[in-house]
Amino acid sequence: MRSTRLLPCVALSFAGCFPAVSVEQPAIIGRVVDPSGRPTSGTVVVVRAKGDGRVVGIAQTRSDGRFHQPAGDGHWILYFLPQDNSPPPVYGVKASLGGTSGWAADVTGGQVKLLGLGFTKTVDVGTVQMR
Repeated sequence: MRSTRLLPCVALSFAGCFPAVSVEQPAIIGRVVDPSGRPTSGTVVVVRAKGDGRVVGIAQTRSDGRFHQPAGDGHWILYFLPQDNSPPPVYGVKASLGGTSGWAADVTGGQVKLLGLGFTKTVDVGTVQMR
């Protein structure tokens, strides 16, 4: 009985088709400091999809200036090999404190985890200084 359930998966893999998890938005981490280099607490970090401008995440810096925006949800797909690779999605990351915008950057997302295995992509924007 088990072999009959496994047979379609084996047949698909020989055809170059694998079950996979697609994660569009990576996890984003970083640290925000003020112009004098001191960590900023409470800085709002907004992540937007560059294509349509929708907000996909909002994080806030802790007392040490660090922030973490978790990765977006993944969804199961059938991944075909070889395939035309479309360009990965781009996300705009913007930090602001007290109504003033002080820093912005773009990060590239997109990740396919064959069989749903592997670590989720994390983009570290490093230490950024508010203007």
